[in-house]
Amino acid sequence: MMAFLKKLGISFLISSLIYFNLRYWQLSILGWIFVIFQSLLTSLFVRAILIQVFHFTAHTLRTKIFSLFLSFYSLGLIGGLFILSTTFSSIIMALVFLLNAILWLALKATLTIESEQSENIFDVFKQGIAHAQEPKSKISVLIYLVLRINCI
Repeated sequence: MMAFLKKLGISFLISSLIYFNLRYWQLSILGWIFVIFQSLLTSLFVRAILIQVFHFTAHTLRTKIFSLFLSFYSLGLIGGLFILSTTFSSIIMALVFLLNAILWLALKATLTIESEQSENIFDVFKQGIAHAQEPKSKISVLIYLVLRINCI
């Protein structure tokens, strides 16, 4: 729980710095640094989810790029929802970055809690699923892409 609050606090701090830069300082290089740092932080949350759910390997370039892509994708989705509902101001922009981080951080925390609880269930049924294999990452990515293309 403490690690969750620490990561949430860091995300809140960076989002606040994005707000202050957009509202008061208006330094483009500082804005780029904050946006890149927030995007890299969010992609760390996404990478942990990809590793846990889709069984990606931890330190490959493919996992890092795909997690960054998903981070930007959700950022654009949340930003698009705000554009449809209200005007795009500095507070809304910072809120979009914060909500993106909260979304992935909450999903990561939920999956961590579920995996800790499901280990007990797997211990009970260990003999029944001993012969089952976990899906390979290439198959998981293919399934994801097929489902994503069908949604378009």
